[in-house]
Amino acid sequence: MRRKKYKQFVSEWSQNKEMREQHNFSLFIEGLKKITKYDVEYLCTGHGVVLKGKINEFISDLLEFK
Repeated sequence: MRRKKYKQFVSEWSQNKEMREQHNFSLFIEGLKKITKYDVEYLCTGHGVVLKGKINEFISDLLEFK
């Protein structure tokens, strides 16, 4: 459920020019690309959410919004 909500958020962020610029969407995408170089089992978002399993698959889904 959290992954679905996060994908929706990133999708909306990617489509809003003002938000993209204000919150540096391109830097976010570059960070995701760097993470995919590792075999990650857990993703700690820094906002209390910890995701476990299929992290690279999840990040690849997010990268589609670039």
